[in-house]
Amino acid sequence: MQREDDDRSMVAQAWGWGYQVISISLEMVVPAILGLWIDRLIGTLPLLLILGAVFGMIAGMVHLLQFAQRISKRGEESTPGNGEAGEGEDQES
Repeated sequence: MQREDDDRSMVAQAWGWGYQVISISLEMVVPAILGLWIDRLIGTLPLLLILGAVFGMIAGMVHLLQFAQRISKRGEESTPGNGEAGEGEDQES
């Protein structure tokens, strides 16, 4: 569904969503892979792998929550009539 304030084509919007999903996924996976690689180089096999996985999951979740908040704010801005009384409207008790 295309928003009124977004003048990009549907394909461009889909690429944007895909980019966000891929970048969050890579944020979660790459630190663990780097930790495994460094572990194999220095011989401390599970230590940096575990630290990389934990760091990657935390970073990915923070980014995912920020992304979800941005989407939620966009949805609230584009929804007309969010329950507030406008000018000249009285709310009866």
